[in-house]
Amino acid sequence: MAATAGAALFSATLVTGAAAATESGTAAALPSCTSNYMYLPSTASGSWECVLGVGNAGLAVEVLQRSLNQCNGQNIVRDGIYGSATRSAVVNVQRKAGIADDGVYGPDTRRNMLWLTATGCNPRR
Repeated sequence: MAATAGAALFSATLVTGAAAATESGTAAALPSCTSNYMYLPSTASGSWECVLGVGNAGLAVEVLQRSLNQCNGQNIVRDGIYGSATRSAVVNVQRKAGIADDGVYGPDTRRNMLWLTATGCNPRR
């Protein structure tokens, strides 16, 4: 990806109704993740109680993709776009954890993933 295209991608955030497809029936009331806080996708105010799904793009998705690859055994392109590959990687993590495998990233998925932090891969509850 060209540097200017990458910079534009990560400075923009696409928020659609796609992420409201509900993770375990709770995501509909949660906002989309648009940023990152302490190495996890978050809202602009720093809350981890947010969702991502197909159609979202930006820094929050890139942070998710990084941890999917480096801490959760997935191998997807880290492009900041929540497309079919990111959805499949999230489904893989959800199935491994034994939670609803809807492909939507939300609080249940966050609690069952390992996250890349300054000290390595760690859980975040």
